[in-house]
Amino acid sequence: VLWEMWNEPNGGFWLPAANVDEYIKVALATGAAIRKAAPDEYYIGPGVSGMDFTFMERCFQRGLLKYWDAVSFHPYRDQAPETAAHDFSHVRQMIGQYGPANHAIPILSSEWGYSELYNGLNIEKQGKYLPRQQLSDIANGLLLSIWYDWHDDGLDPKEVEHHFGTVTNDYKPKPDYVAATTLAGALGGFTFNKRLVQTASSDICLLFRRGTESRLAVWTTSAVAHTITLPVGAGDFELVRYLGERETAVADAKGLELSISDGPTYVIPKRGTTAELTRIAEWRVLPPVVLIESAFQLNQVMAGMGVHVPLTRIALRGEIPLLLEAALPSDPTVRQQADGYAIYPLGLHLLPPARGRVIAVVTNPSGHPFVGRVALAGSLAFSRVNLAAGATRAEVSLPLEPGSGQISGVLQERVGTKYETAVETGAVRFTPLEDFASMSPGPLAAADYRILPDGDPKIASTLDASIADSPDGGPGGRALRIAYDFSPGWKFLRVVPQGAKAAPLPGMPTEIGYWAFGDGSGDVLNLRFTDSSGQTFQCSAGRIDWRGWHFVSIPIKSNAYGYWGGANDGKVHWPIHIDSLVLIDSPGGKGGKGLFYGAGFTLINMER
Repeated sequence: VLWEMWNEPNGGFWLPAANVDEYIKVALATGAAIRKAAPDEYYIGPGVSGMDFTFMERCFQRGLLKYWDAVSFHPYRDQAPETAAHDFSHVRQMIGQYGPANHAIPILSSEWGYSELYNGLNIEKQGKYLPRQQLSDIANGLLLSIWYDWHDDGLDPKEVEHHFGTVTNDYKPKPDYVAATTLAGALGGFTFNKRLVQTASSDICLLFRRGTESRLAVWTTSAVAHTITLPVGAGDFELVRYLGERETAVADAKGLELSISDGPTYVIPKRGTTAELTRIAEWRVLPPVVLIESAFQLNQVMAGMGVHVPLTRIALRGEIPLLLEAALPSDPTVRQQADGYAIYPLGLHLLPPARGRVIAVVTNPSGHPFVGRVALAGSLAFSRVNLAAGATRAEVSLPLEPGSGQISGVLQERVGTKYETAVETGAVRFTPLEDFASMSPGPLAAADYRILPDGDPKIASTLDASIADSPDGGPGGRALRIAYDFSPGWKFLRVVPQGAKAAPLPGMPTEIGYWAFGDGSGDVLNLRFTDSSGQTFQCSAGRIDWRGWHFVSIPIKSNAYGYWGGANDGKVHWPIHIDSLVLIDSPGGKGGKGLFYGAGFTLINMER
């Protein structure tokens, strides 16, 4: 039995609104109860909608990996199934960081499919995506992958939810049903062995094994069909296309010439295998993902696999994976690959410009010593960074060229006498939204913003919002000041824009950032926005667990902590407008007092 803790608690199924802290409290209690009552059964979670890394990381940080036997998610997307590989690696990276030592925790997809009405899809492409999704999940080490849906839920030709099925509403097989039965017939009973590298990264070749038999699944993510040569050895083969069409082919000593498309082809040796495929199958397998703590540890993992990776301090690199490749000793043209990810990667974040300069924040969660420098792209000026062992953060100031629009930063590490790029930010554009410094001191103007109590109307609260001098020399001189006092129970506050302040935001910002003065209350700082369909999203900066000034950035994203109303599909329909510029929630209904300041509210556009 697999007991999964809730369905999409970050979406519309945790009422009245998604709340990760409430979820964690229930999930921890449930884990303890299951371990006591049914210690031999499996407990998994959190079953989030989309790859909500923020929600998952909060769960991992709070100890749920001590109870969960596997981590589950619903990786829905408009893009091709293969694009989820990086997301899966990111989850493994977090499990490696927060999970129990020496205890592998697997990942699985407990719900994922494609509606034929998704943007860019149709019933034919849906039929190609089902086997590609299942095969990609297997190649990425997922132990379970549940396709949504078995059956079309209705007859509305324009309702997305009515077109996920493998069969129609009256139970007639669709192409994805035929593709599923073809996949099961071609590879039933076989185990994934390894992915073989092709000349084009868009071409995918997976080797499967059953006893001494070998079979291949081959396709391309490119829309253009083309011919490749597979190193299968000489022999006769049967080719099974993804909808079951069959043909024969003959390979010579150079290999098998095969025309591939974006629907999988299964390559079946008529004698079960060939000497070349046996040699490849028996070659040691690289894991799909290698989690890297240090260069020394990586060398240990790769020892004996024929992998050559020039290493300096790979543990300090950014989140972009390091491609690890191994060549077959008897034939260096045959290669397999894996992605290497740093468990504690360096980070580089740019803060909004002020007075002609930009603050760059370097984060170093590993605490390894680091010597390097930070610069803005295209600028000759740089600032040095020298982090001693145990140091996890540094801030440096960089001059900004007049008239700069988009800016980007680069963090370089000193290796000997040279500098190597460790992290790049990508292009960022900052657009002022509201700084409050230009407003007169005193009560907050009701024509601009209103502070409203929300939650249970029976729970008492005292709220005050004003424009006041920033404490401790904060940015801008003046800031939005919020004082609140919640009685125990479900209660939170919202600062709601009025009139022109509630107008749609320009462009498609990826984040809203601002300077926040915290009091260490532990209350949760959120943001709400509403899209053009009337759908409301709630996103979070997490707990106010700091004191003094701190720059927070809150993502503007689909599949946020919670969404409801309007299209109710978890996708942002642009343009958007701010529903609650500041939303402070007392988790678990504990109540309590708090004092909060906010200044320099800014729209942030990260390169998409």
